[in-house]
Amino acid sequence: MAVSRIAYPAVFHIEEGGEVTVTFRDLPGAVTFGENPDAALEAARDCLDEALSFRIARRLDVPLPSAKRRGERLVAPPALTAATLALYIAQRVAGLTNVALAARLGCHEREVRRLLDPRHASGLERLADAIRAAGGDLELHLDLPRKSA
Repeated sequence: MAVSRIAYPAVFHIEEGGEVTVTFRDLPGAVTFGENPDAALEAARDCLDEALSFRIARRLDVPLPSAKRRGERLVAPPALTAATLALYIAQRVAGLTNVALAARLGCHEREVRRLLDPRHASGLERLADAIRAAGGDLELHLDLPRKSA
């Protein structure tokens, strides 16, 4: 199973008063708003971070991002949340317990619990090690801003 990008499609709906409501088709209940499009995008990132972190912390199923449809924008979570989600998915696909993953990493199970805690400031390299130990791989992708003319 290959996941090329962890970014979820969202609908940005402009309300009558100019506020922007944001919903995520893949994550029912993940709804937020902003006073303008820029504020709504920032709120959408925060909302996505919370929705994914909530599901990981409670060991719930996390749907993979579906393909973007017309009228939707892709919203990516913070890099650390995306890496934690990648580990969570890789571990579940491999059918590994925390103890089994810890054995592959040569560490204590408590470190695996910390790696799977989206609020713990795990090192990206250690998360990448854990993803590889679960049979996955982590690659970073950078979108640079375009130069102004």
